[in-house]
Amino acid sequence: MFLSTEVAIFVPPVLRAVGGEYAAAAWMIPVLMVSRFFVFPINFGSDICQGADKPEYRTYALIFEQTARFFSYIFMISPFGILSVIGESYAIYTYLLADLPAYLTKLIVQWWFVQKRTIKTRFSSPYQVFIAPAISVACLVPINLAFVQVFNALYMQFAPDVLVPLAVAACLLLVILFALPILLFFVYGLVGGWDEYQLRQFRNAMFISGPSKPFVKLLYNVTRWAHHKSKLGNRFPIDHEAGEREAMELTMRKARETGLKV
Repeated sequence: MFLSTEVAIFVPPVLRAVGGEYAAAAWMIPVLMVSRFFVFPINFGSDICQGADKPEYRTYALIFEQTARFFSYIFMISPFGILSVIGESYAIYTYLLADLPAYLTKLIVQWWFVQKRTIKTRFSSPYQVFIAPAISVACLVPINLAFVQVFNALYMQFAPDVLVPLAVAACLLLVILFALPILLFFVYGLVGGWDEYQLRQFRNAMFISGPSKPFVKLLYNVTRWAHHKSKLGNRFPIDHEAGEREAMELTMRKARETGLKV
């Protein structure tokens, strides 16, 4: 949600101003992000099948995706499809969204395979998964719009010289990549996006984060402080007891089979 929002809001105006021949395509980016938003959950379902030693279901889902893409292209891009009804002036929109039915088909099929053929899952906390991130990202939208206003004002002032606007855009990009995530994690903790177990996993991730550890530690400390101050903390937990117990059983089994000490 964070990256999709940042790309959709901040990149188009910069590309319009300094993109040269590509400037005319700047408006397409937010439309393209609609389809790309579904790529991660699709691939995550595929990775579950792969990790559970059932890679064939990943292949089956890919077959469904490509088949849906074939028919989607015929329906959305062909002049004999939907364009014959709405008019060819909308062809660019249908072209940009032509992959969306294929992605949605694979999303449904892949997670059906996960549920029926791999391991039954459920969204035990829709609030943590969807609502809290959406609230956190929504708080960043006014900041991004302000960044766009600053960039546009500088571009109008210095055009056709783009050196100053580009330098400012580069600085704003650094703020987006390194400062806004701090605010994002703060708000996420404040609106109850964590429970104690998930926060502990974040802490474990911090310890193994490599060269980025100082930055990840900052994110962890900020969100932990907000979590402990929030009255919504631990109100919407993700069930983990059964998964933790099974993981320990598998670890012990592997230790017995390999002779490792746990």
